[in-house]
Amino acid sequence: MSDASLLRSGLKRDRSTLVMGGLGIALGIGALTCFLALGLGLRTHVIDGLVGELPVGTLDVKPSGSSVLMGLLGSQKSQGMGPVVEPAKIQGLEETPGVARVVPRIRVDVPMMAWGLQKELNLPKPVAVDVFATGLPTDWVTDDVQPGHVFADPGKGKVIPVLVSRRLVNMANSALAATVKVNLTPKLLAGLEFRLMVGRSYMTGGIRGPGKGRTVTCKIVGVSDKAITLGVSVPEGVAERWNREFEKAPRPVAGAWVQLSETRQMASVVAAIESYGLQVDEGPRLVGLVIDGLLAGLVLVAGLLLLLAAMIIAQTFYSRVAMRRREYGLYRALGAPRGLIYRLVLGEALIAGGISGCLGVLLGFGAAYGIESTTLAALPDLPFELNALALYHPGLGLLGVALALSFALLGALGPAARAASVDPAEALELS
Repeated sequence: MSDASLLRSGLKRDRSTLVMGGLGIALGIGALTCFLALGLGLRTHVIDGLVGELPVGTLDVKPSGSSVLMGLLGSQKSQGMGPVVEPAKIQGLEETPGVARVVPRIRVDVPMMAWGLQKELNLPKPVAVDVFATGLPTDWVTDDVQPGHVFADPGKGKVIPVLVSRRLVNMANSALAATVKVNLTPKLLAGLEFRLMVGRSYMTGGIRGPGKGRTVTCKIVGVSDKAITLGVSVPEGVAERWNREFEKAPRPVAGAWVQLSETRQMASVVAAIESYGLQVDEGPRLVGLVIDGLLAGLVLVAGLLLLLAAMIIAQTFYSRVAMRRREYGLYRALGAPRGLIYRLVLGEALIAGGISGCLGVLLGFGAAYGIESTTLAALPDLPFELNALALYHPGLGLLGVALALSFALLGALGPAARAASVDPAEALELS
């Protein structure tokens, strides 16, 4: 009789026992798959999609004090819209050990309002809103510019390329979803033009500064996590020119990104930043840490369930070996090598583990989908679009099945060794 025939025979006789043993693995894999799908989904859809995430080893540095909005609401004599980072502090940060580069955000200290995009986006009325602006270096946002477009200062009188925030796009999608069937994407937005009145604000209602308000045409060239949320980001040269035109400081630094040469020096760099009276924006990082901590705890629980499942498998197969001791002894008496007994026991465990793993993955994805659907339905209206909480990646399914096979094999190793060590004469005497 072949190995396959003996394996099928053993599986048919002990189906109920194997089902009970595999149930623990299915539950453990289901819990692990569910937790990973939700944890990775929260990181992808909430942190990366809504909050935005800087490259590893990059800190977002801001001055302490009032906001840009408070500056806009201030007196007409205000020389700027909010606190700035002094050039000496920027230079000090550049010379700090562990800092590879400091990338400043140049604030446009001029009020402005934007309108348009009605025809392009099939809107019921034109967009008309006050906006803020920042100036960014071209090389800092190269990857965010759509193919065929350029983010660089075109010179006075030309169409101004701008970047818009990913968070702003998500908020716009959420607001438009109820009235207009349109989904704004970087590809769809690229090339769209709108009008911008520089030096005039709906909020203040007048022209500020010595310059006169004038209208320029802007073209969206990409969507970026580095762009200002409530406004647009323009090339550095454009920001400096607009500030000079209204007799403002040409390069007021509203904040900066600090790139580390080595991430292990982050603590000392943060200490240096704080010594200058600046602060590190840790909002996205803290959200990520909370989600990662929660995910780690849930994965630990799932791991404990899998270890328990391996113990159940071990107990199940020890019981099976005891019940089939005479059978294994007979195989050995008929000349079957120890390797055959090993293959039979471990083969049964792998089959049970594989089936349990597939079932566990289906249960895990099903549970994640149920939690996701219930949570999204219960959420109140949010100022941004959130249509997913879980990540159903095929790799999670493969990981679940692989772990199920591993833990089933782990649980069956001891029983397989005991079965292979059965003495033929002793086992036959038991009959």
